[in-house]
This record gives sequence, C-alpha cells and structure tokens, in this order.
Amino acid sequence: MRRFCFLPLLLLFLVSCNQSGIGIFYSISREQPLEDATLPNAVSVSGMVKGTSKYYVCAGGLYSRDIQAELDAPWSDKVPTPSAELSLCIKLVKFGSKMYGLFTNYDATVTAIYSSGLDTVAWEEAGSFDKPIVALAASGTYLFATVREDYATYVTKRSTDGFATMTSLSLEGQYTAVTDAEDFLAETWLLSGTKLYSGTDITYAPVTGTDVPSSSGGFGGVYASASLACLFVSSAAGKVYCTQDGTTWVVSAVTDSNDEPVALFDIEEVPVLDADVILVGAKNGYYDIVFENGYTQGFSLQTPGTAEAGEFSSSDANYLNIDLRTSVVRFFFVDKASNTLFACTSGNGLWINPISGATADTLVRKWDRQ
Repeated sequence: MRRFCFLPLLLLFLVSCNQSGIGIFYSISREQPLEDATLPNAVSVSGMVKGTSKYYVCAGGLYSRDIQAELDAPWSDKVPTPSAELSLCIKLVKFGSKMYGLFTNYDATVTAIYSSGLDTVAWEEAGSFDKPIVALAASGTYLFATVREDYATYVTKRSTDGFATMTSLSLEGQYTAVTDAEDFLAETWLLSGTKLYSGTDITYAPVTGTDVPSSSGGFGGVYASASLACLFVSSAAGKVYCTQDGTTWVVSAVTDSNDEPVALFDIEEVPVLDADVILVGAKNGYYDIVFENGYTQGFSLQTPGTAEAGEFSSSDANYLNIDLRTSVVRFFFVDKASNTLFACTSGNGLWINPISGATADTLVRKWDRQ
C-alpha cells in the first residue's frame, strides 16, 4: 500500500455521467411502485460480485444483500472495507474463489488491491505495488492491474495468483489503463483506450487489418459468448463488432434521434426462453442485439420492449417507461443460477430484472430499481 496524489483519476471513476432524476419503480407483476431499497438511487455502480450467500456491490462504498432476499429487500452498507482509511471502493471483480477490490482513501493519496473470500468478508492485501493503481480487471485466466508510472506512462501487470507474483505486459502504444479483458480462441483480448489488444505471451499486439474494431473515442466492452462462439466488442462510436475466428468481423451501428453515434459500453448475455440474448450498455440505457439469418450475416441493435426487439427481448414494454432507458448503463451482472439480470449505471443506481418463464405465455421480464 503506497501513498500518491491522483485525485483527477479518482474523480474520473466516481463522478456520475448521468443527470437523470429519481424516476418510476415497477413491480414484477404489474406497473406499481415498489418501496425503495436502501441502495442510494444516485450511486454510480462500478463493480458487482456474487458471493456464497450475498451479492456485493461497489459504488464508492460497499453494499450487500442476501441472494435469496425479496426483490425490494434493503441493501446493507455495513460491508467492511480494508481499513478506516481505505474506505472507497473503485472496482470489484471476482477471480477464482475470491473477490478483489481496488480501494483508495478520501484524499486519493493511497491505492491498494485487497482480496477476500466469498463467504465472509475479510480483506487481505493482494500484491505490493510501488506506483498508483488506476484500474483492475479480470478475465477467466488472469487478473490485470494497471499502474501509472508517471503522468503519461501506464504499465499493466498480469497475475494468476492474486498478485503474489505478477508480470509486466508489453502493450504496444499503451497510453491508458486496461479496462476490460476476455479470453477467446486461446488468446486474451484487452481493451485500453482506443486500442484492442490480443495475445498469449507477455507481448500483446493491437488488432489490425480490414474491418477490425476501431474507435477514436475508445472501446466500451469486450465479451466472449460460449454459446454463440463469438467475440463481441463495443465502441464509443456506437458500433458493435463480432468475430468467430478473430480475423473476420461483422459490424452493426446505432445512432440517436439526431443521427449521432450512441456511446456503447459493456456487453453481456442472458437466456430468454430458448434464445441467448446479447445486451450492450449505452449512454441512453441499453440495447438488445437481434441477429438476422445468423449473426455471421448481420445483426442490429434494438431497443428492448419494442416490436423490433422481438419475442426474445430482455424486457417487456416496461423498459420504455422507466428511468433506466435514459440512464448511462456501464455494465451488466447476470446471476446465471436464477437468471437474474442487473444493470449497473453511472449516477442512477442499480436495477434488477429477474427473468422467468419457460414459454411466451409465462415469460416475465420487468425492471425495478434496487
């Protein structure tokens, strides 16, 4: 644990991108307000993990809720942080049988990564870093921590053992943190600013070629779908790319009512009936990806709950009437055991959609704010 001064970076993580108001709550069975839970409506959620019996949310502070609790059950803000000094959580990820948090103090002069088991929260420092840590990410194979060596130099470190040992990666042209990582085709794919990297050794090369993902405004998320055998990448330029072989890419784009590109963020997948639905977060809610004659031939981004999204949409029409539609959805979390979908926003709280039903007649898919 080291002391530094990097207040601008802390503000980048914690300041909300969304100014929307409180909004309307909907119940699962009918459009009626739910009693609000204790998770503040205006928080920016930057990490979520499923433990053995609880969900854990990182939103500046740490919050928890029993997995088996009712939908409107309150969240507890009594989750301990590593110390009274390290009381702000910037990022929370799961890797192996532990969760890892990136923590800082209120004046942003200290950063550290701590790990805890999933049964009872008991933090232990993970690794020793002599530079300020600005990002934490995980794939199925590796943990990644990016440190800032100086004002313009960033180095990403990779580990398989919780940073007990770590390797500094060589990322050609790296100028900012690695913010997302995914394993696909025996390689690890990394997002860092405007660059998409892939590799297997300590040297990762930017992905280049014809029609490959590119974005002058940066990338939003990378996701590998096992069921579709496809890697998806989203961008701030309103585009989603997918590839089966890592070489040939299919792309689709979305624009707003002014025909301007919509900034896109994290990508996730949730089953609806017998279909696997791909979702992408956006600056104006989120979109369902609808495949046309097989995704290798094309796909489009559609607003959930509309006729265009179709019978396999991740939400019914209640999505069209709630504040989530105008929120900045940075990422999703899916509890695969219960098929419960969470949308994590910047400045507009945490939303839940417990999808259930085996047929079109019994299908329930509605959003509520936590």
